[in-house]
Amino acid sequence: MKCAYFSFYWNLAELLFLITSYVAIGLFFYKYFLIQDALEVFNRTRGNAYVRIDSAAFVDSYYVYLMGFIAFVSILKLIKLLQFNKRMDVLALTINRVWDELSYFFIAFFVIFFAFVALFYFM
Repeated sequence: MKCAYFSFYWNLAELLFLITSYVAIGLFFYKYFLIQDALEVFNRTRGNAYVRIDSAAFVDSYYVYLMGFIAFVSILKLIKLLQFNKRMDVLALTINRVWDELSYFFIAFFVIFFAFVALFYFM
């Protein structure tokens, strides 16, 4: 009976969310201590020695991956939660009706936006 809780997808997603959140917290503090060690070496040598920060960068990359996964699962949970709200159906119907005009606006916006980006990139 206790294992029946894990037979549903959203319960597994919640468990995975909790596990990755705790691992992310642990990685954050581990990265913090690695950076403090590197700063201690830097301060001790007054910046005249090689300070290895590749382990901190490696841990930071995994930390960023975990935070991205946590954000993804949180957005999925938010979308599932919004399905129960009746006003979301009205919003979806409204966006459906104005999608043609909205798509023209997005095309014009992105063309102008990328023109400005290219202009300031080449300056």
